[in-house]
Amino acid sequence: MSEPLLIAEEAVGGLLKLTLNRPRQHNALSFALLEELRDCLERYAANPSIKCVILTGAGDQSFCAGGDLHELDGMRSLEQAREISRIGRRALDALRYFPVPVAAALNGSALGGGAELALACDICLATAQARIGFLQAKLNLMTAWGGAADVIARCGSARGLKHLLEARRMTAQEALGAGLIDEVCGDGETAGQLALAWAETIASRSIAVLRGQKALTVIMRRRIQEALAEAEEHHMANAWIDPAHWEAVRRSFSARRA
Repeated sequence: MSEPLLIAEEAVGGLLKLTLNRPRQHNALSFALLEELRDCLERYAANPSIKCVILTGAGDQSFCAGGDLHELDGMRSLEQAREISRIGRRALDALRYFPVPVAAALNGSALGGGAELALACDICLATAQARIGFLQAKLNLMTAWGGAADVIARCGSARGLKHLLEARRMTAQEALGAGLIDEVCGDGETAGQLALAWAETIASRSIAVLRGQKALTVIMRRRIQEALAEAEEHHMANAWIDPAHWEAVRRSFSARRA
């Protein structure tokens, strides 16, 4: 029997813990995993006992390495590029608009689409060894799943553009200073422990307050996401079919094999 792609665990106090369960693939987001994440969040959204969510990755190396490159490699057309954008955005929007607070616990690297996934959550907590990087521009690509809007919302348009174009792999402390991460673990502390401490604080609030405060942030996030969604999809799809993108992909794979 195959391992589940996503592990969902309910804990005492209204906590829902979701674990991306593809450690051998660095928790890369296959289409099946994206759809399972969306389905799971939509099911739990109607559960009145849930007070907060923690999203993390299996293992101790990667939170999420982004999209599954083996799955994406054969998708070369403009319409396929648009479908990549739509499938991922639906899943990440389920995080952004979940009715109670959601925290990403970065147990390792969050890169490319994995960085988009982390910022789709309300709060981003990280182990000191974690790395986060919007690396899309290195592959002559753009964010596809609402990540640019989240970076701009957190950092402002000028600093957000700087981070997106530089495409740096930041340490947890660098990302904390940049506003991409909200808290970094202390010495000897894991991202899971930090997230559980956060969840304990959150769970002490009433459901009415949790849902009310989250509802206000959802209104703001929807405004910027909806304002930029069509443009992001259009420009990402155009970049995806550009030969410059596929040449950058070829060089990247060649460098890894060298």
